[in-house]
Amino acid sequence: MEYPPWDDDFEEQQLAWQPGCTVTLMQPDIVLKRGAKVRPNEETAMRLANEYAPGIPIPKIYMTSYKTGNGPIGYGELYMSTLPGISLHSVWAGFDDATKLRICRDLMALPVLTLWSAAILTLRPLLSMIRHFELAYMKRYVANNGLSYRDPPDLRDLLPRSDISVFTHGDIGPRNILVDEAGHISGLLDWESSGWFPDYWEMAQIIRHGHGVEHDWPHWMTIASQEQWDLTGIQKARRVLF
Repeated sequence: MEYPPWDDDFEEQQLAWQPGCTVTLMQPDIVLKRGAKVRPNEETAMRLANEYAPGIPIPKIYMTSYKTGNGPIGYGELYMSTLPGISLHSVWAGFDDATKLRICRDLMALPVLTLWSAAILTLRPLLSMIRHFELAYMKRYVANNGLSYRDPPDLRDLLPRSDISVFTHGDIGPRNILVDEAGHISGLLDWESSGWFPDYWEMAQIIRHGHGVEHDWPHWMTIASQEQWDLTGIQKARRVLF
């Protein structure tokens, strides 16, 4: 995608900062996200969503750059288009319950890409990897926390099960959502945690939010969800492992 005309007199504005990256308004319609956390997987996810799920309002990518050393990628730059709207975080507390529920239902209605065919993904290596991971985090969990659930004693028995993999944003919270003044969704930002995950994973990540003015975010997202999962095991493991 080609750049829009560049104005040399435009003064850059830092829009956001977090450990590992900054977001800067370079031009009225160009944003630069750069830092150690900017990896090719975010670019790939955004291009995939733009191509196969155009109903999701996400930035268009103009250009990317990555620097590597002897190890993994250490620095990346992602030039993107701007999107209209304001952060949902900044206005969430001012909405009434009906508006909050409508926003959450609108989010749940955004298209996702569902992975149905085993021809796309060979399941045997994946299942083997999952079992290896389960064993590793189970050992770490027991070492750090003991077995507070004696019946059943295995944390894996508390985890949700799924036979569906969906394309998941991975960090849907008010800080990563843009809305207009009426609360209609105009943008979904920060795709660095996205990928193919079990269908319950998006909700498992959503319930991590809910602090301060966003305290009721998980509540309304849970009500808006058509699927209801028991995420007790994930919450229990997360307190110890992550």
